Amino acid sequence: KALADFTQALTIHPNLAAARIGRGFIYTKKDQWDLALEDFDQAVRMAPQEALAYYGRALCFSKKGDQQQAAGDFRSFIQYAKPEHKRFVPIAHQILSGLGG
Repeated sequence: KALADFTQALTIHPNLAAARIGRGFIYTKKDQWDLALEDFDQAVRMAPQEALAYYGRALCFSKKGDQQQAAGDFRSFIQYAKPEHKRFVPIAHQILSGLGG
């Protein structure tokens, strides 16, 4: 249901970065990493200071084995994280340290 709702929202408002991010996280839960990456990538282009777009894209890159891109996106997430994202910052730091970054 949520996937259909986000997709419908994007049909009406294709440049809605929040809907791309939401749908991207649903795709990650379904192990549909390529579709998730596409949504997060578009969200980063639409809203380059949106921290969660970088976090989601970093998860996708990491899952696909591109650790260098993942590290860069985790750094961007940390840079742009808002107060409501602070609980994810230690996780990003921990993953970064595991990636050698």
